[in-house]
Amino acid sequence: MLSLLSVWLGLGCLAVSVAMLVYRPWFSDASVTIALYSAAASMCFAGMVLFSLRRRDSIEVGVAMQRTQCKVALFLALLGAGIIYGLVNAAERAPVDPVPSADIALYLRFRGSGPISRSELGIVRSDQRGSLNETGV
Repeated sequence: MLSLLSVWLGLGCLAVSVAMLVYRPWFSDASVTIALYSAAASMCFAGMVLFSLRRRDSIEVGVAMQRTQCKVALFLALLGAGIIYGLVNAAERAPVDPVPSADIALYLRFRGSGPISRSELGIVRSDQRGSLNETGV
């Protein structure tokens, strides 16, 4: 029974990873987490069943089919996890505009006092910035 569960978990992981590959809104933290944990569970269950069947003969009833199910489960889970890792590696990182903590403190200080001018926040255009030699820094 555990070998059948591992096949279904591996198939679910592969289905979610292909869905993330085709339909980008599925590519989220939750779906990546669920798919990777299902792949890990599938491989764990398949490994446990293969380990428990290591000394039994293939002639016995159901042993050959359970081994085949476990091998298929391992293949499906590894393929699904590989697709997910490829997607995560190929994903572009969102551009981050770092805000110095002094600007945040200044914003919080002036937040309740009406509109803040750009000069109060220290935001200047690039043509208004002085060179390093003029500022002395």
